[in-house]
Amino acid sequence: MFKKLVAIEPLNLTPSAKLQLSKYAEEVALLRDIPESDEEIIRRIGNADAVLLSYTSRLEKKILA
Repeated sequence: MFKKLVAIEPLNLTPSAKLQLSKYAEEVALLRDIPESDEEIIRRIGNADAVLLSYTSRLEKKILA
């Protein structure tokens, strides 16, 4: 189980799918807007050990470093 899972942008998840995420992480953060920069993505990820994203953002190598 993950300690913290973060969706860095809006996801098209059904309400039941959102509830299911809590089975995989102690803390789940579902952010509702699209990050405007790599720095914002880094801030949103913070100390999370799992990240979800949609088609509007990219996780570049420098973000994951």
